[in-house]
Amino acid sequence: MLAALPEADYAVAVAIAALPGQVRGYGHVKAASARETEIRRADLWARLVPVPASLRKAG
Repeated sequence: MLAALPEADYAVAVAIAALPGQVRGYGHVKAASARETEIRRADLWARLVPVPASLRKAG
């Protein structure tokens, strides 16, 4: 499957795969790290799999 990805998408897929290792810390530090990582994940995923305009939420 990865072999079929264009080179730019491959880099995004690798970045997504690396995200779990970026969540560090304990308690509130880990929670903040997880929130930041989730935002980054959503951004990367949107680059990898664009959502058609007809399916995007308005507002």
